Amino acid sequence: MKRKTTESLKIYSLIVLSIFLVVSCKNRNEKSIKNEWLIGKWIVTNSDFLPFEHISFCENLNINSIFEFSEDGILKVYNSNKEKKNCNDAQSYHVEDNKIVILEYDMLFEYEIISKSQKELILRVKHFPSSMYNNNIKFSEKDFNNVRKNGFKIYLSKVN
Repeated sequence: MKRKTTESLKIYSLIVLSIFLVVSCKNRNEKSIKNEWLIGKWIVTNSDFLPFEHISFCENLNINSIFEFSEDGILKVYNSNKEKKNCNDAQSYHVEDNKIVILEYDMLFEYEIISKSQKELILRVKHFPSSMYNNNIKFSEKDFNNVRKNGFKIYLSKVN
């Protein structure tokens, strides 16, 4: 009797595990197909605020900075299109509704997707840039308050 119960339990466990794996693989494939438009290198063509930063280590991004989104959900950011080494640390990303959600260790932050196509991308950043406090760069009180309240846009074009 115990032998039949043990065999039944093994079969039941294998069935549950198989269903779980099939559903997990299906969801992963649907997500990667859904977000295929984002995968690749994107170059910054303009921004409402320059220089801007990407949390945590990319503090001086400008026109020609690169955002590279890989198929496996890794984001690399480069100060310019001539850089060989990325300026950000280990970051993963996923697309959720109209946002790109980025995870760095235990911190989440996001870019709002304002507009997207196969070749153009406009993001809104709500992160307040630390360069706003730099004494060497002068900003009007209006600009300061506008960035604090509304964030700023980054305009990107697909490189590949």
